[in-house]
Amino acid sequence: MHRQFNETDLENWARFSADRNPVHFDTDFAIANGHSGRIVHGMLAMMPLKNHLANEATECDQPREIKLHLKHAIGLNQQVSYTSAPPQRLKVSAEGKTLYSGCAKPGINPDILAVAAQARKRPILERFSAQALHEQHALLQRTIDSEVHPAVYWDAILFSIYIEDNRKTALASDVQRFLAGEGISELQPYIVYQVSHTLSLIQVQWQGLDSQDFESIHYSVTGKDLIRVNNSIFGSVVFMLYHHDQPLVAVEMGLIANLLEQQT
Repeated sequence: MHRQFNETDLENWARFSADRNPVHFDTDFAIANGHSGRIVHGMLAMMPLKNHLANEATECDQPREIKLHLKHAIGLNQQVSYTSAPPQRLKVSAEGKTLYSGCAKPGINPDILAVAAQARKRPILERFSAQALHEQHALLQRTIDSEVHPAVYWDAILFSIYIEDNRKTALASDVQRFLAGEGISELQPYIVYQVSHTLSLIQVQWQGLDSQDFESIHYSVTGKDLIRVNNSIFGSVVFMLYHHDQPLVAVEMGLIANLLEQQT
């Protein structure tokens, strides 16, 4: 499986997710932050592989955990290859270089289910109308140019909630408190990158988009421990989606906040 992401793809994903990080749209900013040019959103670049694996899990009727590590950025218009090889090793590569790597395995990490049991649930209709959810689904299908698996759709929706809340989410609030504890001003600028992504398909046969029962859909968000290494802060945030209080999918995003030089 091969894919190349162009200007239209980036714009469509930004419309869906509201992720307009300047590394994706400002060449000078991207170069100043260590890239050769504008880069593709990590969530967008992972989607074809996640969609393929989610469909496989549905066919096998087996819960599956899909984890990817984002090692190197994918450039705008760079052709990439997606491979899945036994024993469920995943790779996204270009020109012989591994850009993302990971694995897909049966079963679900029990720690994820423990998070689900403790988290505070919020109705999805608190964030989106039913019409907006259907419109987002249509936009995502146009973006990836294929039928989107329900788990991958909700994965993307939960990511868009993280982006919309940004500095109000669990991780962002934790970063601010962490900076204060380190004696760093809350005004210190930083840019956040995603470095890993885990999609856990707890229920592989649930077809939430085929129903109108959005009133029974809830989500939760939980921040996890932060670690500082030099001018970088590592942490993660876990989203969970529920139907009638039963967990459907879990999304854990590993993130790095790189502190930037303050402008004088």
